[in-house]
Amino acid sequence: MSILFYAEIKDEETGALLIQDLECFIEASIEYGNVVIYDIRVKDATGVTRSLYHGTDLSRAIAAQVHEQALADDDFIDAVGVEPWGVVEQQRELGTWF
Repeated sequence: MSILFYAEIKDEETGALLIQDLECFIEASIEYGNVVIYDIRVKDATGVTRSLYHGTDLSRAIAAQVHEQALADDDFIDAVGVEPWGVVEQQRELGTWF
């Protein structure tokens, strides 16, 4: 499942905000009660979506920041869990992951 996510990219040493609201398309699913991210894609200047996982060290560093932010975002977790399997809603009803 592809989920639209907006990330903020910061310089890891200075904390300076470099990119605000970077539009990302994250391929993710729930496996054994955990969110698994398979790919993070962004549109380049020509409008083609490209994987950040298959680029230079810079691309992979940006992907790592997006990955971390996505897993810390409740709305993203809900979006992954509700649509395909209803895991998040089941957790709310039962109070546990299965």
